[in-house]
Amino acid sequence: MKRILLAVGCLWVGSLHGAEAVFSSQGSKVYMPPIGDGSFVNELDLKSHEITQRQLGEFMDGKPVRVFSTFSTDQVLLGTAETVWKWNTVKNTFTRVAAVPAGETIEDIAFDAKNRWTVIATYRVNEAERIAESKLWMKREDAQGLAAVQVRRVENMQGPVFDLNGNLYFGCRGDLWHGQIQWEADSEPARGVLLGYRFCPVATL
Repeated sequence: MKRILLAVGCLWVGSLHGAEAVFSSQGSKVYMPPIGDGSFVNELDLKSHEITQRQLGEFMDGKPVRVFSTFSTDQVLLGTAETVWKWNTVKNTFTRVAAVPAGETIEDIAFDAKNRWTVIATYRVNEAERIAESKLWMKREDAQGLAAVQVRRVENMQGPVFDLNGNLYFGCRGDLWHGQIQWEADSEPARGVLLGYRFCPVATL
């Protein structure tokens, strides 16, 4: 599973929304967000260097794609502001994975191929205090709805990605964190817990 940040490089694609993209599971293509708020995805073929606009409007009610995550062979996770979808890039079919609670906005998504769950980072704007409050959720494949993930120290998870062993990597306030999400089935209600440690300061003051 691979995830990259794209800057101005070998091909000009305009300004990327969020400057985020993901490789396909085979590594032959890169999927990039639309420029602006269009309901499509830019598909870059790394062999031919051609970019194709994959139109998604008829499937996603015209809502813009905000975030991506690699899922499995020929499949990619897409997130709008409120919903996560699984997209089969060959058959061009969509399966709804989860919708976040009302008032929450999806900021990022990641898929854990080992444990078979999707992690969703959201935020809610607190108008009274003029701040954005972040939360973390998980959707297990064998569950109907979302479960909350307890987060002790991390206030704003950025760029989460899982490796094939279920290890989670993410950024927070200029530092790189490494950890895992542990499922606590005996909790009431059942929940996930984020476990990790800060192992790579990107910058020091």
